[in-house]
Amino acid sequence: FKAVSCALAMLQALEEFNRTRASENLAAIRIGIGINTGNVITGAIGSTRALQYTAIGDAMNVASRLVNVAGSGEIIISEDTYRQVASRIEATQLPPVKVKGKAEELKVYRVIGLRSIATPVPGEWSGPTNG
Repeated sequence: FKAVSCALAMLQALEEFNRTRASENLAAIRIGIGINTGNVITGAIGSTRALQYTAIGDAMNVASRLVNVAGSGEIIISEDTYRQVASRIEATQLPPVKVKGKAEELKVYRVIGLRSIATPVPGEWSGPTNG
């Protein structure tokens, strides 16, 4: 949920920034955002001269591919991400997409915004419970 909220905030901040740019006759900056959920390995990778903090793994690769699916100003999320945040966001399911590195098409969703009140979704994990 934090990643989706952050992505929405990024688009809002960019919209405000672009208004300033427009007043200075500068071109707008456009971004698309892809979000996936899964395990990754993170750390400083590379040589001692070119060490970079990065994340690697299948989940990261899928997120990278979703960026390519996203149009300007869009947030595209995977089905795994959608399952975890469905009760807290508004989203539209898009046609499945074929991405490099995956044999099967992926179900994806376009994020519209946050829900004002969370709605339970069958099968959605809601976190730990106290018994």
